[in-house]
Amino acid sequence: MYQGAEARVWYVPSFVSSMEDDGCCGFNEAAVCKERFVKTYRHAELDSVITKSRTKAEVRSMVKCHRGGVLTPLVFSVIMPSATSKSACIFMEFIEGCSVRQYLEQRSTTTNHTNNNDNNNNDNNNNGDE
Repeated sequence: MYQGAEARVWYVPSFVSSMEDDGCCGFNEAAVCKERFVKTYRHAELDSVITKSRTKAEVRSMVKCHRGGVLTPLVFSVIMPSATSKSACIFMEFIEGCSVRQYLEQRSTTTNHTNNNDNNNNDNNNNGDE
């Protein structure tokens, strides 16, 4: 889906959880995977510490916001860096809609268009009487 400096975001069409306490097979629904990949320019141990810390902080923030009534994706699973996988992954609920970037760009375009119309109306209303 997207890639930034810190992570890649993947769409997972069928995320299956088998870690239910009651022995159920879990759920099967669309999810998003945010993968914090290895930064080869960093010392390996430092990169691992930073990746773990940022992943934990992000998940904690999402859970706190959700508990506080903020509409956030539910966190399904978290995989921390290990000897076998150097990346950290957060699997979360997929929510249909636009990204924050798309929303802000649309809002910015709408605001600029509205401001331009206001300026044109003010220019027309002045009629050179000043």
